[in-house]
Amino acid sequence: MSIVAQAAAGYAAAGYETIVDGILIPGWFLEPLADSLRDAGHTVACAVLRAPLATCVARVQGREGVPLEASAIEQLCRSFADLGGYERNAIELDGEGPEEVADLVSRRLAGGQLAI
Repeated sequence: MSIVAQAAAGYAAAGYETIVDGILIPGWFLEPLADSLRDAGHTVACAVLRAPLATCVARVQGREGVPLEASAIEQLCRSFADLGGYERNAIELDGEGPEEVADLVSRRLAGGQLAI
């Protein structure tokens, strides 16, 4: 995650609004990334988009290429079921389109509710 943090910090230092998108499971990837960004002098926020399992399975299986097994998707979803101290960063989704999700994230980000 240090390479990702270095790249993100570089873009942020150049004045770009910078978003790291990916599966940043708390306890594994999120903390090292956030710590590196803070060490570089940047503020850090996190949004966990949590959709129902059936939605996740349908989306993954609808992608091109070899889809993941439903059991693998279920295991991954369980990793985000209890976020502990990051629970306030969860955004529950159920059928919202991309624009609605972007609006939800933007509002919570602007309100400081996603800061970590």
